[in-house]
Amino acid sequence: MSEWRVCTVQDLIDDGKLEPPMDGNHGEIHPKVADYTAFGVPFIMASDLLNGKIDYTHCKYISEKTVSTLRKGFAKSGDVLLTHKATIGRTAIVDNGFPFIILTPQVTYYRVLKEINNKYLKYYFDSDFFIDTLTAWANSGSTRLYLGITEQRKLPVVLPDMNTQGTIVEILSSLDDKIDLLVRQNATLEALAQTYFRQWFVEEANEAWKILALIDFGKIVCGKTPSTQITDYYGEDVPFLKIPDMHNSLFVYKTTDYLSVKGANSQVNKNIPVNSICVSCIATVGLVVINAVECQTNQQINSLTPYNSKHLYYLFCFLRNYAEDLEALGSGGTTVGNVNTSLFSGIELNCPDDRSLNKFNDIVTPLFEKIESNTRQTFTLQKLRDTLLPKLVSGNVRVRI
Repeated sequence: MSEWRVCTVQDLIDDGKLEPPMDGNHGEIHPKVADYTAFGVPFIMASDLLNGKIDYTHCKYISEKTVSTLRKGFAKSGDVLLTHKATIGRTAIVDNGFPFIILTPQVTYYRVLKEINNKYLKYYFDSDFFIDTLTAWANSGSTRLYLGITEQRKLPVVLPDMNTQGTIVEILSSLDDKIDLLVRQNATLEALAQTYFRQWFVEEANEAWKILALIDFGKIVCGKTPSTQITDYYGEDVPFLKIPDMHNSLFVYKTTDYLSVKGANSQVNKNIPVNSICVSCIATVGLVVINAVECQTNQQINSLTPYNSKHLYYLFCFLRNYAEDLEALGSGGTTVGNVNTSLFSGIELNCPDDRSLNKFNDIVTPLFEKIESNTRQTFTLQKLRDTLLPKLVSGNVRVRI
């Protein structure tokens, strides 16, 4: 039977198992003046940690010249990341082809030295009981959660021996590997569907096709957040879609926050039927998903419910391709994008003839059905992993070595 012990981050530092946790730069880089580049060194904020990984596609990059002026925030491959300010509890492991990345002050890196598996530490940080502790300690009574480096040293860690850590990591990683495989397959399937869309409806568009506005294709609803002062409006009944739920997704089944039936009924006109297209239109502009469950959204999202179901995948592909134009439409010379419902409703596009549309649907519908099936399987695997994770890393379920 393996030995388990409860220690603190400080104990791990004193034992030489971790370098002291370090956070990002304080005031050395400001987003308005930073030397952002198309390529360079990733500049990672809390919002760039999504689903346990670093989102290198949407993060900002800074030049090596800017990097040369910095003293802190250098994280390298293998470091475990933990967000500790405002948006807390997001995790990732640095694993990329970059010599290092730069962190903002919202993110701490933990550098494993010996006798502890960095993947185990990351999974431990993902556990509900650790997140509950982190949240409770970070709740200082202010409007923004924050837990500084000094307090992070006191955080408890349940630590088994190295062999047990490795076995736990193997079990959880096998589930994550299956999830990653399904995600990559979905990306390939969508890319194929988008290829057909661009060929037939962009490159070979028929000049005889009518030009219509999005509002002509379906009902458009801008979301709304029910009063947060009424606690009964929130519960576990109706998914409440927000921008973080839309990243790296096509079909959305679950959300971070949920409304109660009472909360949803307080704004029943904001109900979004299944197979609507939800588009982020404020701040982070241009994310596009299809809701696989009835939901409501917040005010940053406009949703389009097609009048004719045969337009669903055509409109989805159009809006995915229109992301950059949508961002430009909402810029208006300001730093925060905002495509209001009026602007969104007026976006113009071709209305293909039925023959072309039917041909397109015959080919892409099986692709989207496979994507949806993979997404359902991914959701099941995620639930299994999320159920096993706290039991394994707490020692409540012991594994055989």
